[in-house]
Amino acid sequence: KLNVYILDTVLRADGVRVAVFRQVQGENGWQDVPLADPATATKIEDSILTRARELRITALNASG
Repeated sequence: KLNVYILDTVLRADGVRVAVFRQVQGENGWQDVPLADPATATKIEDSILTRARELRITALNASG
């Protein structure tokens, strides 16, 4: 599960926060388990910001 929070309209690293959760179903129901790569949230944040910058550049080029 991902929770993505857009905190600001400025394209900066502190303007997006991602929280990643992983669960597996065991004998006692769903249980939280650690992520294989703890940097997953940071990588997703970077991907979101990179794509947002690409979209902004495309929009500026199209309007200008």
